[in-house]
Amino acid sequence: MNADASMNPEAVEIRFNPNLQGDLKVKSFLREWDPIGVCPNESAPGEMGFDEYDSYAYCLGKMLDQDATGNEIVEYLRKVAIDSIGLSHFDDERTQKLVQSLIAWWEEWRIAERKGK
Repeated sequence: MNADASMNPEAVEIRFNPNLQGDLKVKSFLREWDPIGVCPNESAPGEMGFDEYDSYAYCLGKMLDQDATGNEIVEYLRKVAIDSIGLSHFDDERTQKLVQSLIAWWEEWRIAERKGK
């Protein structure tokens, strides 16, 4: 069996679908944010299964695509944590740091994507 035949099909799709890379980054971010502590370890991109945060990935990705500010994204995540998930506490400082990191990655990724890298 050659190396290509033994590759994980999801890993192949990730490599050849740049939009999927953005989606996986957002899902990875949500697992790192993990306000209720259900994600014990970050998974490798090809190994990420569905978890309860995935339903928020589309909206978050759309916000990033529309150049939402860090404060707008933090406010969205605050509403998710408090209104949707039902938490009584929101770690604003940690969320701000994670969001700034995500925005920086997203901006670099979009620039590279436009250049065809």
